[in-house]
Amino acid sequence: MKRNTFYLLIGVIGILLVGVLWVSIQLATPVLIQLSFLIAVLVGYLLRRTVTETIEDERTNVITQHAAVATLSVFWIVFFFVSIGSVVWEFSRPLGIIFPGPPGPGPGVVVVVEGPHFGSLGLVQLGLLGLMIILYGGFRIYYARKFGDWESDEE
Repeated sequence: MKRNTFYLLIGVIGILLVGVLWVSIQLATPVLIQLSFLIAVLVGYLLRRTVTETIEDERTNVITQHAAVATLSVFWIVFFFVSIGSVVWEFSRPLGIIFPGPPGPGPGVVVVVEGPHFGSLGLVQLGLLGLMIILYGGFRIYYARKFGDWESDEE
């Protein structure tokens, strides 16, 4: 497998892990995401061993540097844009406050006001981390072509 394909596959694995995390939360089973993460690390290691190109030389280091800078340049804007929107969305709902019911005989009515769901913000941020990996792979392909990497990455 080619190096750039490997990086894109790692990004896809990251996005799949976000889905497994969601299922783990729905089932309240942390072992599911923990095992999936360990399996993903093992798959990533095995995939890296199938890369047929040289992993590092001066040209790949220059490509990696340019791809990393371009990724961060785009990603911080996307991350801030989505995060600030998520913060407004989460905090526009009432905070979690419990109001006791009216005094008098009997148990009374308890009113619970739902609080912000910080878990959804975490899922968005995990998705953005997967996006960052995919952006990195895309920029690697772009700079590999720009700086004349050995051959094109058309698989």
